[in-house]
Amino acid sequence: MDRMQAAMDNGFAEIRTDHRQLRVGFDELRRETTAALETQRKDMTLALETQRKDMLAALEAQRKDMTSALDAQRKEMSTALDSQRREVSAAIDVQRKEVTAAIDAQRQSQDAMRSEIYAAIDKIRDDNLSSMRLTFTTMAGILIALLGKVLNIY
Repeated sequence: MDRMQAAMDNGFAEIRTDHRQLRVGFDELRRETTAALETQRKDMTLALETQRKDMLAALEAQRKDMTSALDAQRKEMSTALDSQRREVSAAIDVQRKEVTAAIDAQRQSQDAMRSEIYAAIDKIRDDNLSSMRLTFTTMAGILIALLGKVLNIY
């Protein structure tokens, strides 16, 4: 009986150790993935911001050149360029929002996948515990039956 209990305890300890190792591994994977996604988001945001600044700088230079060359058309051209600037800024803002939404969707997808993995780990652990209980119950029944036969013989 003590050996069976020790074997069961060892089995439970192994299951807990495996479960702990899986959780640690998945937590590390989550941290790495989250860090990579955050880096990707920052890089993309920085690139979009740089692109927006470059485009705004180009538009401003174009406005200044046209103003000095065509003073008569300055007011009309300035209005057109300001409108373009707003459109470019709006388009870049839309792109930034789309990128942020895509990154958030990836993060949510990973969170859902992690939850599914944890649920599967918990189910495996529960199945292993149930199997060990069934094995223990079966062995106890066999031992009781053998003990009964031994006692009936003597």
